[in-house]
Amino acid sequence: MQDAEAQWVLEDEVYRSILRIIASTIRAMERTPTVADLLIKGVLNEEGLRNFLLIVLNGNYRGAVSGETFNGNGKTDILLRWYD
Repeated sequence: MQDAEAQWVLEDEVYRSILRIIASTIRAMERTPTVADLLIKGVLNEEGLRNFLLIVLNGNYRGAVSGETFNGNGKTDILLRWYD
């Protein structure tokens, strides 16, 4: 019998890994003037930045990451399906 109150959480190690990947990607973007220029001009808006991060995260997590994904009662900006 499954527990109806089950809560699924991401392992701390995976969580920290994701944060490191995002932080290092953002630092790399800051060091790239052409990307910074796109951010300043608003060409790379929130959705564009999220999609760029999805590319980076999927490169590290083998396609397990999606954006604007239905999950539970609504949608989530970035979703990592870890062991389903």
